[in-house]
Amino acid sequence: MTTLREILTAAQALPSADRAQLTAALWNDVGPNDWVPPDDQWIAEAAGWLGSTDGSPQTMGD
Repeated sequence: MTTLREILTAAQALPSADRAQLTAALWNDVGPNDWVPPDDQWIAEAAGWLGSTDGSPQTMGD
């Protein structure tokens, strides 16, 4: 049986356009009930982006 690591390695070896297609196909195959909630680090980063006035990233210390 193929392991997740082997699949990931093969996917990472794909050309960029193919990886983008694979990402879209996988994303479209996961229903909202299976979405993983964002972790605290992701939420803090998103809040920094949303809080910036020029679109540049902000850190919590800025």
